Amino acid sequence: RQGQSQETQLDTSELTLRNAGPVVLEVDAQSVRVKSAKFTALETDLTLAGSYIAGAKSPWNLNMQGSVNLAVLGSFYTDLLATGSAKLEATVRGTAADPQFNGRMSIQSASFFLKDLPNGVEKASGTVYFDKNRANIEKLTGQTGGGVFEVTGFVGFASTELTYRLNLTAKTV
Repeated sequence: RQGQSQETQLDTSELTLRNAGPVVLEVDAQSVRVKSAKFTALETDLTLAGSYIAGAKSPWNLNMQGSVNLAVLGSFYTDLLATGSAKLEATVRGTAADPQFNGRMSIQSASFFLKDLPNGVEKASGTVYFDKNRANIEKLTGQTGGGVFEVTGFVGFASTELTYRLNLTAKTV
């Protein structure tokens, strides 16, 4: 936000993932297996396990678990100021051309503000389930414009065309 003081701005170098110990891989002619991989950053702790087996029908089998500081989203989209955290449990299986992403993300005490918009989202909490090519929003609640809201539905991300079905209920916004 434009009027925000430098003291409240987050140093993005604190969001850089670093390994928290040795990354141990087991490699042979047909595969790579992640034996140990743990990464940390400010209020972020992720563990990666799994394998890639060349020539297999579904070569990828990766699992990621941990928590993420949502401020990292500002690294990808600089007009976004985000705070809060998300807990993530996810797997990626299949091929690079057709990855099968499954898992769950729980968002807690999140806020999202876009530059040049007078309003944002605060105190957002909820759960999103990922199933292949969809993000299913079980329930996401928060505050905006002086009132409260609740969102349910899904967002599809399989094709070049965005598909979605969302239900938004707002009170005193």
